[in-house]
Amino acid sequence: AAAAVAGEDAAPVLGQPDALVALPNVQGQMRASSLNAVAELVEKHPGEALAVLRRWLTPQDAAGGVS
Repeated sequence: AAAAVAGEDAAPVLGQPDALVALPNVQGQMRASSLNAVAELVEKHPGEALAVLRRWLTPQDAAGGVS
């Protein structure tokens, strides 16, 4: 699952928590352990993760001006 979050190119380093991973459309790099932690949270709490993504993707106008 972490490979799906990180993309195909990140898969070889995900077993190395201190390795840095470059992601498309992201400035800079992230630690593989951070990506693993995010993937684990999404797997354990898919509904909450989806709610967060929907909130991020909802235009402020549609959310009543609340961010």
